[in-house]
Amino acid sequence: MKFNLTTQELKHSENDIYTQGGQDGVVNTIFSQIGEGGKFFVEFGARDGVEISNTANLRINFVWDGLLMDIAPKASIVKEEKVTATNINQLLEKYSVRDIDLLCIDIDGNDMWVWKSIKQKPRVVLIEYNSKFKNYESFAIEYNEAHSWESDDY
Repeated sequence: MKFNLTTQELKHSENDIYTQGGQDGVVNTIFSQIGEGGKFFVEFGARDGVEISNTANLRINFVWDGLLMDIAPKASIVKEEKVTATNINQLLEKYSVRDIDLLCIDIDGNDMWVWKSIKQKPRVVLIEYNSKFKNYESFAIEYNEAHSWESDDY
């Protein structure tokens, strides 16, 4: 099915159950139009897999399955992995990930570089961005595998 929702329709569908920016409602609206597929997600930067999670609502209320990863997980359902542009495809293979319906990237820095490295083609992708920049501005940090967020805007 062809995706034909406008920006205004997506904005109107915003709803937070576990997310912080309306993503729960937007994701539900998108999948209600394109179909759920295999109901499989991958989220890295997942923390505890619930608080401020883009996939918790799908997992808890809609019986989706998936892979949660974080460099410092706060719950046993989240795999302890440092996701990098160098290792992301090996990690997906390690956990036998095949068809991704929803991919969520939130690693506070190298997000763009990891996204560019992924060989799989997810159906829907959510990538964190820095809202301090305008929509017409485009910035990315230089790739640095050792980068970690230091509670700043970098």
